[in-house]
Formats: sequence, C-alpha cells, structure tokens
Amino acid sequence: MLAKTWLARAGTCPLTIHLTSHDSYQNAMTSLMNVFLLYCEQWYEIHLDVPPPVLGSLAPAKNRLPRLQKLYLEHTLKETLDIFECAPQLRWLRLATRVDPSMVIVPWDQIEDLDIGEMREVGQWLDILRTTPNLEKCPIRLNPSDLRHLHSTVQRSTIQLLRLHSIHISGDPTYFFNTLLLPKLQEIIIVCGTRWTATSQFTSLLSRCSLTKLSLILHDPQSSLSDGEMIQILRVCPSLVRLDLGLYAPQCMTTSFFAQFAYSENSTTQQLVPMLRTMNIDYTGTEFNIHDFADAIESRTISNSEGSASDDIAGHQIVEIRYHGERSNCPVDSPILSRLRQLRGNGLEIYFLHYNQDML
Repeated sequence: MLAKTWLARAGTCPLTIHLTSHDSYQNAMTSLMNVFLLYCEQWYEIHLDVPPPVLGSLAPAKNRLPRLQKLYLEHTLKETLDIFECAPQLRWLRLATRVDPSMVIVPWDQIEDLDIGEMREVGQWLDILRTTPNLEKCPIRLNPSDLRHLHSTVQRSTIQLLRLHSIHISGDPTYFFNTLLLPKLQEIIIVCGTRWTATSQFTSLLSRCSLTKLSLILHDPQSSLSDGEMIQILRVCPSLVRLDLGLYAPQCMTTSFFAQFAYSENSTTQQLVPMLRTMNIDYTGTEFNIHDFADAIESRTISNSEGSASDDIAGHQIVEIRYHGERSNCPVDSPILSRLRQLRGNGLEIYFLHYNQDML
C-alpha cells in the first residue's frame, strides 16, 4: 500500500527506484513487484540488488522501458537476463563484480558511461569494449594475466572508441594500449602496481589524441618511470593542462627532467607541456629535489607584476605538494618553505599539504 501511494504521487514524473533483498521472498514480494511493474514506463534509474527469483518477477517490464537511462545490477545471476534488452534511452550501466557481463543483455552499443566492478581479465575487457562504440567514460580494472594470453589478445583488431573522453585504468596497461584507438581522449588516470613497461604503447596512444589531464599513480618504487620516459610522454601531450603524479611516480623528476621541464627563453627545443596550469605531486622527501622543483615551477609561473614569462607557455596557476612523511621528519627546511611562500606571493596558488593541513 505504501509503495502504491508513493508511486501514485509521482504522477508522470521519471522514477528512481532502489530495491534490495538478501533472501528470495518470492511470494511475499510478488505484490510489491506488481506495483512497480505498473509504472515501468516511468522508470528512469533502477538499482537492483535482489536474488534471481525476485528479479525474474520483473520480466513483464521487457519492451516497456522507454525512459530508462540508468541501470545498476548487484546480485549474481544464474541465467541470462534479458529484461533490459530493449531500453532505447539506456546510457549508464553499473554491474557489480559478481555480475557476469556476458549474462546481461542490454543495448551495449548505446552505453556511454560504464562500470563493471572490480578486476577482470584483459581479454574480457576488450570483448566488452568492442560492443560499446559510443562509450564516453569508463573505469577499467585489469586482472594480472599470463603474458602469453596477453600476447594473443593484442593480435586482434584495433578497437576504435571515437567518443571516449575519460578513462581510468587500474593494473598493467601495457598490452591494453596496443589495441585501443581513442582520438577524443581528454583525461586518463593510471594506477599501476607492477613494473611499468608501457611507455612506447602509451606515447603511441597519446600522440593520436589531445590529452588535457594525466594522472599517474605508481605503486612500485623499484620500477617507476625514468626521467626520459616521462619526458617522452609529456612531449606528445602539448595540450596537457593538469598533471598528477602519485606515490612513486614523482621519482621521474630528476635534475635532467627539471632541465627540460623548466622554461628557458633561449631553448631551441619545444617547451614541454606549454599549456600546463595545475600539478598535484606526492612527496615523502626522497622522490625529487624540491629546490630544483621550485626553480622549475618559478620559471614557468606567470608573475602578476611582470607579466607572462613567454607567449609560448600558459604559466602555472595551481601547484599542490602532498607530503606523506612524519611532520617532525619533514626534509623541507625553512628556506624552501619561504621560497614556496614567495611563489604564492607572486600569484601562484601553491600548497604544501600534510594530512590536508597547509604548511605554508
């Protein structure tokens, strides 16, 4: 009765419904499901965490979902689910890790925003991406796989995702990059816990798009990017506006790196990432020389009093250094803190954070 009253008050408005049940309760829930079915033409966002018998009671909704745009399925399926096969407005899909995507029949070619839970094999991901040509945004969590399997995977044809603009990859992306063509890619986040070997594949991918945001979070201190590899990556990202380097990724910022990253009026080579405005960097005191970092940032910063350093670079506006060591052991001395404060006084929005507290 309560559900019927609530739904009746909605009139003709689109409905967002979240149903959760951890037991079958098939007979007890039949009347409730029947009430929801009366309004299936108004379903807009549906979140279902119910056992298969209860889910099956929604079968009459098939071919009656003209307004459904968002779907979230959480419970393990025992057989193929085709209730949502015809949903002409469906664009957003979430599947929990325990849900096998191959058992869910939806209009995959319509999906723009996809998340299928925790780690899955590279091959399974590639099969899914081949069915989603209109994908715009997607987090991809890769399972560690046998290299022979990966080698056979990349022999398949290239996958073109012509609308994808944002991707978040967790895992080793080396072989994954070989298969993708992403001309509209603007934002990429990579979280890698294994040895980084993807530089050539990554630069090839990035050279065919106009990336504006790059985030690299590398967990392995022994196999992070070298300074040369990072320079290669940045060279193919002239439109980059934001750069985030997390955990051990900042190890690439050596003296040699800063020499090329800093602005030099007399340089004969193209300025690295001339549009860069924002940097977020993790720091424990050993990843890079913070004095050299301050010098490089200062060279690229637009001074409010003196104007732009050059028409060739946009100039930094925001820099955030996240210090993860003990405050009592902080290697940043008073002179460098004074230097960073001076940069702030010159117009740079710079922070030196320790547990979200700004030490400047």
